[in-house]
Amino acid sequence: MERNSTRFLNAFVEVERIMKRELKIDHASFSKLVAVAAKKNVIIKKNQMDLIDYAQLRNAIVHSRVGYEEVIAEPHLEVVEHLESIAKQLTEPKRIREVIQGKVYCADIDDDLKEIIKTQEEKNYSVVPVYVGERYVGILHSRLYQRYLGLNANEIIDLNTLSISEVLKCDVDDERVMFVSSHETILEVVDRYERLHDKGKVLIAILITEDGKLSQPPLHILTAVDMPKLIRELE
Repeated sequence: MERNSTRFLNAFVEVERIMKRELKIDHASFSKLVAVAAKKNVIIKKNQMDLIDYAQLRNAIVHSRVGYEEVIAEPHLEVVEHLESIAKQLTEPKRIREVIQGKVYCADIDDDLKEIIKTQEEKNYSVVPVYVGERYVGILHSRLYQRYLGLNANEIIDLNTLSISEVLKCDVDDERVMFVSSHETILEVVDRYERLHDKGKVLIAILITEDGKLSQPPLHILTAVDMPKLIRELE
């Protein structure tokens, strides 16, 4: 049976190897690698403090003598399994297609807006992508409705005649819809989301299609409220 120390050291070396490869750094302390990699990799960032502790643990369980290293302690199984989990996440990252489930409710540009709003209320759909044939043209969401009402506060609005295309004219550039390929890793999607968030960009939705193309039907849709669940998939 493989010793805990052997498993720990193998996982430690694998995590170190991956960080060096991604950062293109050949010589640096493990702690330094973690500090730099945490700025680029969500998994490293999420486990940053544990990894720094594991670097200290590695030094505690290995005693260096002249010409060789001797294992002088055995780490707890829980610690070993956690470090192995981090190494696996880095070497075999989950793809976004692994969390795809259910169908996406979409609207055609000529659909009845009143019925769309009614369905959103009944089904609790916060966003509804809109298409002309197979081409994506916009997305319906609460901010958009509020903006339309605000711009037309002095007008009499008749939902029986109001069109989807008229409401979509109130769309603004700083509200983003991110298109994602189903082949991307969860890590890549979370990283793109966090980069937009750090820049102060409002992300309305993430639309997942087969290859991330606007002309492809959506396989799944994510909003900001789904991000914590997506991040937990990295655990």
